[in-house]
Amino acid sequence: MPQLTFERDAQCDRSATEEEVCRFEARHNIVLPNEYRTFLLAHNGGRVLTNCMESYVLLSGHPHVQNLWIDQFFPLYESAVELQTLDAALEEALHDGIPKSHLPIAGGSDWFTIGIAPNIQGQVFFWDHEGQWEKSDIFPWRLANSLTEFLERIASFPYE
Repeated sequence: MPQLTFERDAQCDRSATEEEVCRFEARHNIVLPNEYRTFLLAHNGGRVLTNCMESYVLLSGHPHVQNLWIDQFFPLYESAVELQTLDAALEEALHDGIPKSHLPIAGGSDWFTIGIAPNIQGQVFFWDHEGQWEKSDIFPWRLANSLTEFLERIASFPYE
């Protein structure tokens, strides 16, 4: 996995535990892709630290967009950094119409999800916040075949 640094809060400066991950899976009756489970156990989400720069996911082949702003990776537990938790993100994503075969893992003004159904297991997708996936055949847009590939596409640019 690429070496990224994530902002954490001093009171919750720890990774997720195996017990927390198992409780999340049981609560939602899902099995997390192994690579994402490893990510939570190592980082538990957060904001990518970028030295006063914004983080973006670089795209190739998308018909309309060159890069997407990414604000945070959703953690399993709350922290004072004011990140949306994975539970809250999942509830909101389901309300927004994201299918149960996708788990939201990160967001900005849009959703980044990882496939949890067998045919898309571990693949990372982009969902536009305007809900265009209901009206267009380009949504969801598969960004990467794995979490590692997705993380490798994160780059930082100065604030504009």
